[in-house]
Amino acid sequence: MSPVMASVNNEYELSIIVKADEIDAVYNRLVKIDGLAGYGLGDEEIQIIYDTYFDTANFDLRTNGFGLRIRKLNRENLITLKGKGKRTSFGSVDRLEIERPWSDSGWNVIATFLKKNVPVLSALPPFDHSQEPLKFIKKAGFRIIHQRHNTRLKRSVVSNHITKQELAELALDKMELISAGIPVKLFEIEIESKDRCQAGLITRMAAELIASFGATLKIWKHSKLSTGMAVQELLKDSKFIETLNSSDYLTFESFTMIENHLKLKVGK
Repeated sequence: MSPVMASVNNEYELSIIVKADEIDAVYNRLVKIDGLAGYGLGDEEIQIIYDTYFDTANFDLRTNGFGLRIRKLNRENLITLKGKGKRTSFGSVDRLEIERPWSDSGWNVIATFLKKNVPVLSALPPFDHSQEPLKFIKKAGFRIIHQRHNTRLKRSVVSNHITKQELAELALDKMELISAGIPVKLFEIEIESKDRCQAGLITRMAAELIASFGATLKIWKHSKLSTGMAVQELLKDSKFIETLNSSDYLTFESFTMIENHLKLKVGK
């Protein structure tokens, strides 16, 4: 196996959206629970995340099913490449993910993968230690297409065995879409695992949450990037802006408009 393919992983995840006026109540309740679907939950960890997504002027990455991201996680810079998600038999999303610290080796893994899978990117430059990540990626021929700020509360889903093995992650994401032009906020519950064997666990956890909270929660089948890009386009419509609640959060009505917009784009 090549070093690049050895660096390729898959993630399995489910996203859940919350009725806008119930966000604080759901958040506070999930911080306090001790377990879910028969498994324990670890201590909470707060992460401050700034995500910047890139594509070429012709959207060659999106056309080929990829998303390129620079993430500032607390004080660490990460470079990430994601592939198009596929729905598993359990209902979770199976998506290719390569994520590495911002470094010579991290860039080389992703650049090599892109050169092989996106023909127009065959001439990506070597890593330059002297440049900040965002400047380097732009000089490499990409442009910023989406940015967001996320305050994430993360809890590990652990086995009940004495080893407390981590099986998945439960994340409560309070996000602001920076590149939207006007304040737009989004709250998602994300359940994720790197282990295909836990795809069923993710689905059981989501089902238990929805059973517990009822109509306050809904499964959301679109990625954060697709959602954010749709919001940027829909903000041209005053009717969409009117669906935001008084705290600028997306409501279920907002999400319905986003879903319809994404369906129209697929049909084109």
